[in-house]
Amino acid sequence: MKIAKFGGTSVGTVSDIDRCLQILIDDRSYKIAVVSATAGTSNELTAVLEQCYNGRLSEALVLLDEILMRHIELA
Repeated sequence: MKIAKFGGTSVGTVSDIDRCLQILIDDRSYKIAVVSATAGTSNELTAVLEQCYNGRLSEALVLLDEILMRHIELA
């Protein structure tokens, strides 16, 4: 079974995501595609948790909004 895994900078922009899609289209032998967080998102989510842990909920919400907006733009 052939699995393709994309994440980080390989899904950081629309053109990067298009490139991943083209890889799957060009090589139909892939049976599963796994996509993880975009570049920097895991670190940003860790920062959100740190803000929450330290009682800075408004700062956490600002960070979450930034993550959301970036993903809406990508979509």
